[in-house]
Amino acid sequence: GELVQKTFTVLALRSIEWFEKIEARAPTSPRCFDALHDAAMLASSPDRVIFRSVPAEERLRRWQYAVDTKRITRPSRPKGPDRFKNIARDLFFRDIVKDLMACGLSKLKNEATDGVTSACDVVAGVCGVSSSTVRTVFDKGKKRSA
Repeated sequence: GELVQKTFTVLALRSIEWFEKIEARAPTSPRCFDALHDAAMLASSPDRVIFRSVPAEERLRRWQYAVDTKRITRPSRPKGPDRFKNIARDLFFRDIVKDLMACGLSKLKNEATDGVTSACDVVAGVCGVSSSTVRTVFDKGKKRSA
């Protein structure tokens, strides 16, 4: 969650297109609301030189003013599971499995490779999860990038 919000914050500061997308979702998405709030704080801080220019600086100021005057309030988190709860873990699993496969390990074991350690086995052993969990995460990532 925090990694996604920080990414949204930086995108809101860097690009007017991303700012507009995040601003449009802020009334219903706590993550987007928090990202804009953080972006507004960073854009108005003395340390903002790291961003050089903020394309939506004036709009950020107006948005923050609306929040400060309670015309815009933070939405509550929707019920149900957080889609991004395990995103950092999932990205880590995918990268490590890909790296191990590049080093010659197979992704999974099968009858022909029984007794041989697979990339998913290594990640599962190190991270304390099942090999099938790592495989599911890896396969889900392949479908999204295809």
